[in-house]
Amino acid sequence: MVWDPNVPATNAALLSAPIRANFQALNAIVAAGPAAGNPMTAPGDLIRGGASGVPTRLAIGTNGYVLTLVAGLPAWQAPAAPTYPLLAPDGTTAAPSYGFAGGGAGIGRNIFFGNELDLIAGGNVCAYFQPGLFALSGADLRFVPDNTNDLGTVGTARPRSIYVGTALIAPVVDFLAGAAPATPAAGHVLTYAKTDKRLYQKDDAGVETQYVIRGPGVTVTYSASMTLNAALGDTHSITATNATAFTINAPSNPTIGQLLTVRIRNTSGGALGVATWNAVFKLAAWTQPATATSRAITFLYDGTNWVETARTTVDVPN
Repeated sequence: MVWDPNVPATNAALLSAPIRANFQALNAIVAAGPAAGNPMTAPGDLIRGGASGVPTRLAIGTNGYVLTLVAGLPAWQAPAAPTYPLLAPDGTTAAPSYGFAGGGAGIGRNIFFGNELDLIAGGNVCAYFQPGLFALSGADLRFVPDNTNDLGTVGTARPRSIYVGTALIAPVVDFLAGAAPATPAAGHVLTYAKTDKRLYQKDDAGVETQYVIRGPGVTVTYSASMTLNAALGDTHSITATNATAFTINAPSNPTIGQLLTVRIRNTSGGALGVATWNAVFKLAAWTQPATATSRAITFLYDGTNWVETARTTVDVPN
């Protein structure tokens, strides 16, 4: 390619001054022929036009260097390290940020690229990736049955962190209550919460099983009428402090196949009043424990009734 000084000025203006100078230098060599001399001395050298158009040698650059302009003249230099691998779409010099709407009003997700990959929700880092580490922190790990947000983050002061690697720490798993999902694909099992605020599992045959999660023994507040919450535990202890008769109502939140033990302790200093068991309890005649002793009875829930399976037959010291 040869620079033609006779091209229209509008076309010439399309080239920068240093590039025009290089073309003028090449024209001078072509016009003068071999007598003009060749400034290049090694493979890879380039001819660079000086300020007056005199051809000069530009030595080959170092591997990896790029050709750029320094003080208005072509020169080889190491490429500048980019601040981030991507340009920020908002035009700022901050780390690139990409927002994803969804999951409800006001919920968004931002991903930042730098030395780590961060997931930002509400101005808080909820997940980040670093070499050899993936972590979720600062918000819930939430599973939503409506598929709007299969995996999301909520809140800023709720759970602490989940690490996948050397440790797995999950203080809070939040299941959003809703309708039971459809039967999963073959080889899959679903865990979910229904509107009764209880956890269930459904296998690939469509069989639904309720999870039973219970804590240690439950202390029941003594009164004339008591309702046991079967979901809180398998052992309920009642400490009777006077001779007043009392009623044990049908337990709430029963689970089919659940065993429930009721222990009655006598600390009244004398004989207890009559204990009346709700009709859902199927048991033989009940004998109240003498003072300073207790008696216990165990029932099995069959879906309708609590059927007696075992009991203490004599008083047991408190």
